[in-house]
Amino acid sequence: AQELPDRRIGSLLELGECWQRQKQYDKALERYRQAAEQAGPDHLTLKKLALYRVGVLAGGLKNLEAAQESLEELTSLDPTYTDAASRLDKLREMRHSG
Repeated sequence: AQELPDRRIGSLLELGECWQRQKQYDKALERYRQAAEQAGPDHLTLKKLALYRVGVLAGGLKNLEAAQESLEELTSLDPTYTDAASRLDKLREMRHSG
């Protein structure tokens, strides 16, 4: 599926999920990042999902800078995407208070 242009982004997201379930968080984060970077305008829904997953996972791994960057990009694309705005607010508070 990774070799097919119309399925590459989805397969990267699936691989990220697999790695995350196996607690291989660095590998999962990398697949999510790749999906977000490679998703063009025709894959906007998948790009938003990938950015969200990067933000949530990076935040959980205490990589606050990466989490904030990802959630900022996501909220610039879609300010109402699930709980991204509230997660972003919490990250900003954590970064400024710590």
